[in-house]
Amino acid sequence: MNKIILGFLLGVLTTLLIFHQIPWEKLFTTKVLQLGFATFLALLAGLIALYQVKANVISSARIKWIEEFKTNISEYIASFNEAVFAAQIHLRSPDKDEMEYYNKYFNAINKNHILENKIRLNLNLKEKIYQDIDKDLNDIKDILDTQGISNIKDEVEEQVLLKFNSLAENTSKALKFEWDKSKKMFYSRWWNEMNKSE
Repeated sequence: MNKIILGFLLGVLTTLLIFHQIPWEKLFTTKVLQLGFATFLALLAGLIALYQVKANVISSARIKWIEEFKTNISEYIASFNEAVFAAQIHLRSPDKDEMEYYNKYFNAINKNHILENKIRLNLNLKEKIYQDIDKDLNDIKDILDTQGISNIKDEVEEQVLLKFNSLAENTSKALKFEWDKSKKMFYSRWWNEMNKSE
């Protein structure tokens, strides 16, 4: 991008010189050089400001994503626990025709599916951290599909609890990774890119 801007400015300058036939002696006067240097500094400051604005926008978007991801994970776990609790109360109720807890179960499990899909849409499966989160979600889903939420026994509940602990741990790692990325300023990214190319 910098080469394009520099080429454009040199092209404009050359065109002006050709069209106005300005002699080279007049071009390199002290006043013209001062004006050219001031213009160069203004362009440089503008480019730095542009990169800083871009870095700030990316950083604030990443921080917003972190907050949403945290909320979705915690609500996913909470809605699952709510669904299990409501299903168990409904099955233990002497009056199985009572629909209050079944409706609570149904609403919680629907919310759980929505949150699971939101979480999956935010995963970058090219990175190992997010592959681990995806695996935890798949394992929880497999346990539910195999056992059924209404048949959850204590040992199955322990398996799910272990998967939730793994999900929380992997989520913490992913959030730390993203938070570290959002704290970097544009110049550190620029410096890293320059050092990679050498």
